[in-house]
Amino acid sequence: MRTLAGIPKAQRPLFLKMPYFGPVYMEELANYDPTLVIGVLGGSSGTTRDAFQLLWDAKRYGARAALFGRKINQAEDQLAMIECLRLLSDGEIEPMEAVRRYHSMLETMGIRPLRSLEEDMQLSVG
Repeated sequence: MRTLAGIPKAQRPLFLKMPYFGPVYMEELANYDPTLVIGVLGGSSGTTRDAFQLLWDAKRYGARAALFGRKINQAEDQLAMIECLRLLSDGEIEPMEAVRRYHSMLETMGIRPLRSLEEDMQLSVG
């Protein structure tokens, strides 16, 4: 924020691409300049719940975009993953429900998940 404070409004970026550092920092940045579009990075690979929880939390505290290349690319089925991410971003489902839905979609398509549902429901990152 200090860096942004020194830049005249006309020269400030319209979009920031950044890791999610938690609710305090996201809220502070989002409230500093409501016109700024904050996009969170997907981060390291982890469970499906990690991805869904990251999107849910980031949006809740002010992020307006998510850049999940690796998390989508490494999913068992990319379109199913995107569908669940979209439902989450639209507020139609919550992270735990999204994991169950994703596993159900994989089962319907006959795709064996990398992890059991129970393992995929866990958070593996802080």
